[in-house]
Order: sequence, then C-alpha cells, then structure tokens
Amino acid sequence: NGKMTASRQLELHFMPGEDRVTLLGVVVAFVLAYATFHVCGVYLKKMQLIVEHPVNLADMIVNIVYLPLICFLATRGFFTIDIQDRQERMFTYNQDAMRVMFLYTTKTTIRTIHLLLFPSANQHSNALRLMLHHVLSGGIYGYGCFTPRMHFFALLDALCEFSAIPLNVLYLWRSFELPKDKLPFNLFYIINGVILWLTYLIFRVLLFSGWLIMYYQDVWSHKSSWENINNFERYMGALANVFLLILSLGWFAVITKGLLKAVGCQLPCQLRTSAPSYASEKSNAKNVRNGRQASEGLGQFSTNNDSGVGLRKRNPGLSKELIDHKHN
Repeated sequence: NGKMTASRQLELHFMPGEDRVTLLGVVVAFVLAYATFHVCGVYLKKMQLIVEHPVNLADMIVNIVYLPLICFLATRGFFTIDIQDRQERMFTYNQDAMRVMFLYTTKTTIRTIHLLLFPSANQHSNALRLMLHHVLSGGIYGYGCFTPRMHFFALLDALCEFSAIPLNVLYLWRSFELPKDKLPFNLFYIINGVILWLTYLIFRVLLFSGWLIMYYQDVWSHKSSWENINNFERYMGALANVFLLILSLGWFAVITKGLLKAVGCQLPCQLRTSAPSYASEKSNAKNVRNGRQASEGLGQFSTNNDSGVGLRKRNPGLSKELIDHKHN
C-alpha cells in the first residue's frame, strides 16, 4: 500500500528527480544530430556514395549511439526490480525506466516530424504501419513519463530495441551498397543476419508474447492491481503489445526468408566462382562457333525479319552494315 500511495503522489509530476535543463539539452541534442546528419546525407547523396534518403540515413546514424544507450538503461533498470514480486512489477518507481521512456518519446517524436517534413523518405510499403507504430508507442511512453506505475512493463518492452541494433546495421549496409557476395563482407553479412534473426525471435516475438501473459497474470487476474490503475494503463499497453506482436510476426517471416536465402546462396555462389574453367571453356567454344558461322557469309542468314537482331545477339562483333545487308 505504501508503494501505491507513493505512486499516486508522483503521478502528476513530469520526470521526477531529473533536472529540466538536462532534459531540454537532450531534446536539443537530438534535433541538432538529426539536422547535422541530414545535411551530411544530402552531401553523400550528391556524391552518389549512398542510395538511401538523407532523412533515413540521419536516423540510422543517430541509432548508432541511441540504441546501445536504450538497451543499457533498459537492462540495468530491469534487473533492479524484483520480478518475482507482483507489487514491485506494478507499482515500483524506476529512474532508468523514466529515462528510457523520455529518450524514446523524444527520439520518436523528432523522427516522426522529420518524416512528415520530407514525405519522399517514407514511400516504402511499411510506411503506414511504421508511422502508426511510432505514434502508438511514443504516445504510451510519453504518458509513462508522468507516472511511476508499471515501470517494469515499460522496461520489458524497451528490451526489444536489442533487435534493432543488427537491423540498423543491415540498413546501413544497404545504404552504402556494401557487397554481400565477396569475402569478408559475405561472412559479416550472414553473421549479422543470424544475430538479427535470433534477437528478433527472443526480443520481439517471445518478449511481446511473454509481456501479454505477465500482464494478464498481474492485472486482469488480480483485482487490487486492476483497481489501482486507470483505463489508459489498463488497455493501451496491452493493445500496443498485441499490435507490435502482429507486426513482429510478419517482419520475422520476412527476416527468416531473407536469412535462408542468404545462407542458401553462399555455397552455390562460391562453387561457381571457384570453378570458372568449365564455364569459360564453354563460352570460348561458343564464340569460336559463332566466328565460323560469320565467316561463311550471307548464305547462313535466316530469311525472317528478325535475322539481323538474332545475329547481333549471337555475334556482337559484326558490323551493322553486314547485318543490314540482308534487308537491302
């Protein structure tokens, strides 16, 4: 009861225990980072060094620092809560949880505004789902910055960002068009794909499923917990995790397909590159035959209208005048 009373006293306070100047500095740092890396992305795009939109490249570079920080804070906060105690899970205030929610909300808000200012960067097929995901999760975490309740569940959800680290590496890989079929790049590409697959399975598919099970046990099956949280806390977190679980299952299927394709193509590709003799001999033999056919004159030309096109395909070294002789 003491923990519940303390929760009510702190409920209307924004980021208790944090200096407001520091929080403002974090917001300014995010804005400057996105603006700076956007300008760098425009320059790299003009130099044809990247294929990704500068808006998306800026987000990827910000993620290099942001994602490990979020994962560190979420892990540290998670292990400071007694996960065996239902009261602790529901009503214990956690400073790291507050910081995670503030960082996530700030970054997601700036990222969403950035995309709205440059809609051409958000033309892919998942744009609507990603935007809905940002608004939903950012809104819930934004509300969490005002209340100390359910911090355990906020930290549990934040652990899903572990899967975003290898995903961000994949996006950067594609943005700079790094090779995927040459050593040592192909080895690193496959290793990153395996890590992405494992982290997506553990920190999204299984994590969101476990979140819903624990939430049901803590809230819906215990009347005291249900009565001491408001309607927003009762329903929005669960609905968001159902939505995220559905999205994650779809993306996990795509990741699995991509990983199987990458792993399955490696051995045949290496076999083809390591044994060029048969292919080259066959190609040389074909070129010799084509040269002999060309030397036999116009008698071998077909009488159909596509003879010139067919001969150009078989003997690209022949002059256009010779090929057009039949039509004249």
